[in-house]
Amino acid sequence: MEYIFIKSTKQALQGYGTIYIRTRANKLNRKYSTGVVLRETDWKKYRSLQYVSSRMITPMGINFGQLVTLLSVIKITLEADFDPDKAASTIRSIKAKVLNGEQLPTKGNTKTECLFSNYIEQYIEELKNGSRQRKGTSSLVSNGYITNIKTLLNNIRKYENERNVKLTLENITMDFQRDFLKWLTDKGHRPNTIHSTLSRIRSIISAAYESKLTRTEDFRNSQFVPQGELVDHIYLTKNQVDELISFDLSSPETIREHILNANVNDTTKKKWLSRITTKYATQLANSKDEFVIGCLTGQRISDYKRISLKMLIDIDNTEFLSLIQEKTGKKVLIPLDKRVKEILMKHNGSLPHINDSTFNRNLKFIAELIGWTYEAKIDRHRMGFKSGPRFCDMLCSHTARRTFATIAYSEGVPLRSIMAITGHTTESSLRKYLKLQPEEKAIIAAKDFERIMQL
Repeated sequence: MEYIFIKSTKQALQGYGTIYIRTRANKLNRKYSTGVVLRETDWKKYRSLQYVSSRMITPMGINFGQLVTLLSVIKITLEADFDPDKAASTIRSIKAKVLNGEQLPTKGNTKTECLFSNYIEQYIEELKNGSRQRKGTSSLVSNGYITNIKTLLNNIRKYENERNVKLTLENITMDFQRDFLKWLTDKGHRPNTIHSTLSRIRSIISAAYESKLTRTEDFRNSQFVPQGELVDHIYLTKNQVDELISFDLSSPETIREHILNANVNDTTKKKWLSRITTKYATQLANSKDEFVIGCLTGQRISDYKRISLKMLIDIDNTEFLSLIQEKTGKKVLIPLDKRVKEILMKHNGSLPHINDSTFNRNLKFIAELIGWTYEAKIDRHRMGFKSGPRFCDMLCSHTARRTFATIAYSEGVPLRSIMAITGHTTESSLRKYLKLQPEEKAIIAAKDFERIMQL
């Protein structure tokens, strides 16, 4: 049972179409109209989950949130108790109730037959419209979390297609966990990614269980979410941050000069030179500025890319950035580094928007131009690399937050003071960010030992 979109052949409705539900019963293919007419572009937004819940869909006069609820309830109801002769009237009845805002009754056996992918769609919708909030709080979840759930939904659909199955809530058992775990591993997902994926599944199926939509309890098994692995991450030293800040990306000409001086073969240089345009040069410079602000403020990318001069406040003649962290909803006050202020003033107060994937790609390219191509000092076995990864290839948006915490700690800033800026709630969680090399740890230990001897 699936939804299909059939374009209208009427001239007056060009670009529009109707949503049908297609079933196969008694070896016969059947189609039932939902009566929902919308633009083809809106249908594509619905299918790709790239919609705004409150946005109205013409000419129906409903919004995307209502559309998601309507299609989900129709599908769950028909799959739980399908009667070909009553399907059309059932669809009309559900549609009328949803559009009138009525509470829909849940049939007894609907609970056990609810498709897992359908429930995830509802879960996403509830996160987006705010009816489901961060567990144990009254605050909304971050956009990044919603994006992660959308990624999970895409993976579940890919898994179902390759395994030729349709998962219900009752199917989320340890048998599923073992096969899904193997599927993720075969796809090349790393242990920490797998850990996060299964953790999200546990949260979603737990919510379904609490709502009495399923009786399965396997998600409570201690083995349901496999352990992640402790991996080493890179960070920039204080000298590297200074080197990055002074690295000139102000024009296409300077970038071309960097490319000509880069330690790469002529084929690579030619390829790089071919893509240097004024627009691309500006994008690289903006990416560098955004990353530097991350290194100097210690925030997550979801927060440091939002930093602006509007957040500036003055306390006892000291300037701070007052920011509400998107992930936690916590307010932090960040002492203003004059270099951050200079960057923001250059961009008229706030940073230009850069897509996260583009941002990470630009960081790696800039690092390679600088010459950070040496082998990163990490545990290669745990990271899964057959040969040593280059430092430039390991650079990503989160490196900035780790850089701030590590440099601050190595400079003798107390953990509590660092936590006040980064927003970490415990010292143990902050210590995970402190990626000092053995030599640096020894220097800090020597300084601490010297203080003890003085006492």
